[in-house]
Parts: sequence; structure tokens; C-alpha cells
Amino acid sequence: MDLLKCWSSPYELIPRDPSSHRRRTGALLKFEFPEVGVGYADLHPWVEFGEPALADHLISLQSKGKKLSRLTPLAERAVQNAFIDAQYRQKKQSFLTGVEQVTNNALLLDILDETVSGHPSRTRDLAGYLNGLEHEGFTHLKIKVGQDSSREVLVVKQILNTSKLLLRLDANAKFTYDEAHSFLLQLPPEERTKIEYFEDPCPFDQKDWAHLRALVPIALDWQAEAALAKQLPSNCWDVVVVKPSRSDLNFWIKQAQKHQTKITITSAMDHPLGVLMALGFAHKLQQEFQNLSMVAGCQTIELYQSDDFSVRIKRVGPRMNLVDQETSYGLGFTALLESQKWK
Repeated sequence: MDLLKCWSSPYELIPRDPSSHRRRTGALLKFEFPEVGVGYADLHPWVEFGEPALADHLISLQSKGKKLSRLTPLAERAVQNAFIDAQYRQKKQSFLTGVEQVTNNALLLDILDETVSGHPSRTRDLAGYLNGLEHEGFTHLKIKVGQDSSREVLVVKQILNTSKLLLRLDANAKFTYDEAHSFLLQLPPEERTKIEYFEDPCPFDQKDWAHLRALVPIALDWQAEAALAKQLPSNCWDVVVVKPSRSDLNFWIKQAQKHQTKITITSAMDHPLGVLMALGFAHKLQQEFQNLSMVAGCQTIELYQSDDFSVRIKRVGPRMNLVDQETSYGLGFTALLESQKWK
């Protein structure tokens, strides 16, 4: 596939709670595909995880007629997602039909923040926050760990002992193997049964992950590249976390079937357009491969201050949907996307 026309519109996402994460930048992309039409995608790099800076991705898209093989992997995935959007727009169909059926986990970025701030529905105490989630209908909570294991494990214990929520831990490979192992051993077996999985507990190593997997289910996310370099050895994880803005879902479906694992689809804390793309893929996985599909992780919009895009997305507990979806094609936002400053 050659790119004939491409435009970009940079954006900035401002966190509700600056103490938990920083401002993030990305770019909306607009492509015109021959015989198909216009499609849109989000491009939101995470330099912290080794991805090139935004400018590098945009440079790779500048040359008209450039082959996909010459793009950065993130830009290539954006092109492919935009092509899907264009196809749905051409057929005058919504990519988001049925996404309100997808349930998502709640997300807590900093469990050491005693005020549990940065979320419009959170109370100022952890117990109240957890009760609020259950009242809203959430069944799963994902929390980030990896800053201070000795303090974090105490909070995890509190959550496991006071809440009915299934817990998803995510260390983003910040722990060493010894730290991750010690963290889990501080939780009695009966508490560990309430942990649905531990995502990227430490840098990928086949032996280390197999040992940790004996204690709790393990999920593969950002460490996928390291696992791919080892030709995806078996018996190292139970779940693959797929971000459609970065990964080929069809590839991971085949791997999940081969290794008898499951898939959680999540957003990448990116633009609302990217979040809805992930949500649409989560629904399609749920419909077509129900035996592989797990509760999704696409509710990251409320981590940021509201903007013209996010206010058009309605959340009801663990479910969300685009307002006025019936009149929208592709990923929606048609008038709003057309009004962006493209260059």
C-alpha cells in the first residue's frame, strides 16, 4: 500500500492529576487512500518504552508514495488503522457498533497517592474509592506498581482484603526478578488467587517468568518485543495485552490459540480517537473469539482533562460509547476531525 496523501495535527493531553503522570503529546493523522477515501488514526508514541519521538514518526510519513516498509512501526500501524477507518467510512458503517457491550477495568496509576486523586468519581480514601467502583459495576481494577515495593505491597494487601474486585498488577518491567518474586511471596496464596494477572512483572526472561507464573498468572505487554526475540517460548505467560495502536491483533490471536492464552485489549493512554479504535477492536474480539477475550482496559480518557473529543464519549460504569454513534461512520468525530488544523 502506498501513501498518496497524508496530513497531521499535533495535540497535547493534559493530566487531571499532574502528580501521577505528565502531559503527553501525539498527532492525529489523516490519510487519503485511492479508491477508498479518507481515514483517520491516532499516533501516540511512548518514548519511555523505547519508541522514537513523535517527530521521527511524522518524518517517516512525510514522503508521498513512501512504502509501508519504510515507516516506523508505530506509523505503519497508524496507517493500517486509518485504512480500516476509511473502509468503514466508505461503506457508511460505524466501527463502533456494539462497543457499549465491552466491559473495562478501572485504572489506578499511583496506589501510593493517599488522596486517590486525578479521577472525577474518586473519593479521597481508598476504601471509598473501591466501594464506589463496585457500586458503578466494575469487576476489575488495574493498578500500577514498581515504584516502592515495600509500600505498594501493603496497599495491594488492603485492596485484596477489602474489595471484591479482581486485581490486575502492572509493573511495566520496573521490578527486577527478585523484587517481583519477593513482592508476590509477601501475599499469602489465598490473596494471590484474587490477582487475575501480573503484567510485565520484570524484564522478560523465560526462566524468571516461568517461576513467577507458578505464583500468579502472568501477562505480556511491553515486553512482547523481547519475547518475540526469543521466538515466543511457551509456558511463560497466560495473557497477552494487545494495544491495537501498536500491535497486529490477528497475529496475537494466532499466538493465543497456539499457546492457549487469552487476550486483553487496552488503549495506550492515548487520544480519544485511539481509545475508540482499541474499544472497537475489543468488541470485535469479544464477538469473534469470545474464548480468548478478557475484560478490556480502554477507560483511560478520564486520566486527562476534557477536550472537544472526550466530551463526546459517554461512560457508564465499566462501559463506554460515542455519543450519537448512530449518525457516525468509521471512528466517528467526522465534523470535529475535518475542523482540525491539518498540515
